[in-house]
Amino acid sequence: MRRLDKDEAEVRGILEGKVYIQTKLDGTNAVMGYDEATDTIWYGSRTRKLEGDLDNQGFKAKCKEDPRYEAFFKDHPEMILYGEWLVKHTISEYKSEAWNKFYVFDVCTMKSSEEIEYLSPDEYIPMMKQYCIDYIPVLAELTNPAEEDIRALLPEDDFLMLAEGQEEGCVIKNYNYKNCFNRITWAKIVTREFKEKANQPFKGESDGGIERKIVTDLLSKEFVDKEYAKILSENGGDFNPYMIPMTLGIVAHEFTEDNISLILKKYKRPTIDFKKLYREIETATKRFRDW
Repeated sequence: MRRLDKDEAEVRGILEGKVYIQTKLDGTNAVMGYDEATDTIWYGSRTRKLEGDLDNQGFKAKCKEDPRYEAFFKDHPEMILYGEWLVKHTISEYKSEAWNKFYVFDVCTMKSSEEIEYLSPDEYIPMMKQYCIDYIPVLAELTNPAEEDIRALLPEDDFLMLAEGQEEGCVIKNYNYKNCFNRITWAKIVTREFKEKANQPFKGESDGGIERKIVTDLLSKEFVDKEYAKILSENGGDFNPYMIPMTLGIVAHEFTEDNISLILKKYKRPTIDFKKLYREIETATKRFRDW
């Protein structure tokens, strides 16, 4: 998913034709599907399958016990459910009953082992209602909208919120669209209020200490973009979700290697918690790349 206002090459033309606008929830991405070979439901996060004892903030443990999904996959074993597992991240103003639930935002069918086909909300929402599965509703259906038309919807979007104007933003989907790299991709608009919250220090970490100061002073968006461009080039030029953890790790390593002498000199040989430093680098990288 790419920013409409920042990643023009990735989403150029997505507003041409019929588009669906959905609320963007601030949780963690999750996915589930059915494995015919083992006759079981499998679970995943944004980047990996959750095998063995792996979980994604309680997503698998809770959904494994939910009969709605068993009933759904019994009737539709070829489908995959993508959604948001709503746990606390940046936004805390969701209704109390909204937390720790899986909200479907995409449904796909397996055309082959390597090809999937997206169902539109008109197709999958009736199915979600049939099985009483939670989903993110469509905020609006628009034809050839301008960005301003979509932003005008945001102030009154209060899905699951305690009050209006606190949402993360919205997702823009055009099911007849592929970008210049011949990829199906969605766009998003992030609200100013969310960006301000995302840039606030984490609670319980005061000012972030020397580790945050190092990252704030020395890590630039240009450095992050340069490392990401290398990864993109080395992997055929196409974005894949696995590039996110790869980028986080490489940026943290390269930044530390390149700057350790400067850090020791500039901050007069400070005592550094490198685990915390890497966490600060990863947080800043996500912010720069809007992940």
